[in-house]
Amino acid sequence: MKPTPKLWLVVAALALPFAAAAQSISDVQDLSPDERRAYMESLSADERAAMKEQWRAEYDALSDEEKDAMRAERDQRRAEKRAEWDALSDEEKQAKREEHRQRKESKRAERKAAWDAMSEEEQDAVREQRREKKEQRRAEWQSLTPEERQARIDASGIDPERRKRMRENFEHRRKQQSESADEDG
Repeated sequence: MKPTPKLWLVVAALALPFAAAAQSISDVQDLSPDERRAYMESLSADERAAMKEQWRAEYDALSDEEKDAMRAERDQRRAEKRAEWDALSDEEKQAKREEHRQRKESKRAERKAAWDAMSEEEQDAVREQRREKKEQRRAEWQSLTPEERQARIDASGIDPERRKRMRENFEHRRKQQSESADEDG
């Protein structure tokens, strides 16, 4: 049987998700923030997980000099973004905050709708998956020596003040969730 153009289209359509998931770090970094967000949202959870693994493998294969260069580029992009933010007027900053808040609220509503659409068994399965992943991360962290833990913290590039704010925000969210659960239950 000779392949027809229609058959090639079907094969190409079936291969497209796998090709999309095969993006390298640099390909995705070259996208604008909106394009990157749309691209990542278009992927399934499995495709995102596969991409994350691929990126981790690519990163691990880099030399120390290449990793340092990537960190320097990241730091430069952050500095540029900070300068752009600082150059905005108070009204523009407020508009950006509102846009971010609305986008966040929209995503939260989507997640809640998806959760509410699940059966009780599906919700239990998701909860169990989350528990297992959390236990894996915790076990991995516990297996690290104090030096390895500190190296991971240092490699994250997060300054101590920001890490403190992140921790405070985490604790605040945990408290809110706890209070919300108490009200619901």
